[in-house]
Amino acid sequence: MATEIGFNAFASVLEERFGPPSDGEDVIDGLGTFDIQKLAFPCGLAVELWRARESFGGAVDFANEIARYTGGSTDADRAHVAFHLGIPLDSLWTVPRRGNAEQLAMPLRFTVMRRDDNGNEAEVTRTTNRCEADAIAAMYAARGHKQTYWVL
Repeated sequence: MATEIGFNAFASVLEERFGPPSDGEDVIDGLGTFDIQKLAFPCGLAVELWRARESFGGAVDFANEIARYTGGSTDADRAHVAFHLGIPLDSLWTVPRRGNAEQLAMPLRFTVMRRDDNGNEAEVTRTTNRCEADAIAAMYAARGHKQTYWVL
């Protein structure tokens, strides 16, 4: 994984979206036991999440407590990772394992456009990655209005 990631979230929300962790591992360096979730998305993004089963106060109640997730991502683009995980961008931290801090500030390269039934065109939003832009365009198009949506 090219980038370290971390965030806090309710485990029940992530398990509802992605299913239960696929694996568990005893960590040798004394940090305890972790649940591991390996995720792969059609765009090629891969994410591995580690969730500690215990905190300083004892066992974590995953149904009622916020869990801390750490792990890795194949993409240093925070917006791309947050989009697929379904978490707010400002709750995700990333640290490139190789490279520099510029990897974290990805340009908004993809523009979702709209054309209404009178032929007027307008920018809807910009994103850092194509898969998020395509998903936004598809979401708007599925509403069934007369507008047409596409990605530049």
